[in-house]
Amino acid sequence: MLLIYTSLVSFLQYYKLNYFVSVCLIIVVLIPLITYIVSPNLRNFEKVSAYECGFEPFDDSKSSFDIHFFIIAVLFVVFDLEIVYVFPWASVLFYVGPLGFWSMMVFLGLLTVGFVYEWKCGALDWVTKLPVSLRNSWAIEPTRKI
Repeated sequence: MLLIYTSLVSFLQYYKLNYFVSVCLIIVVLIPLITYIVSPNLRNFEKVSAYECGFEPFDDSKSSFDIHFFIIAVLFVVFDLEIVYVFPWASVLFYVGPLGFWSMMVFLGLLTVGFVYEWKCGALDWVTKLPVSLRNSWAIEPTRKI
């Protein structure tokens, strides 16, 4: 009996959290269900065709992309993760001491060195001096000497 009472008390202590999780789960289940029930399911050519920013699809979906799109995407992810680390660090800057400060400076320095290296290699230049046969390859050729 004591075990049941103890588990009930611990459950009731978190009633706000339990309520929040229950409401979230109900919303997650109900919104797609209501959308599936209410929306018309008419299939036509316009609905199943590929959408390319308002233009008619002009090429096969398996066509090759320029490598610079992938490089910019990777750079975005790297510097986005940098911001994820810098904001919490900045909020506790006065509490981390010199070791925390200098460890973040080393981290930012390494990111800066990597960014300068990619800049000097020409990875950020949209107009490259490479031959047409190498522009769509997966290898990044430097356009300038470092």
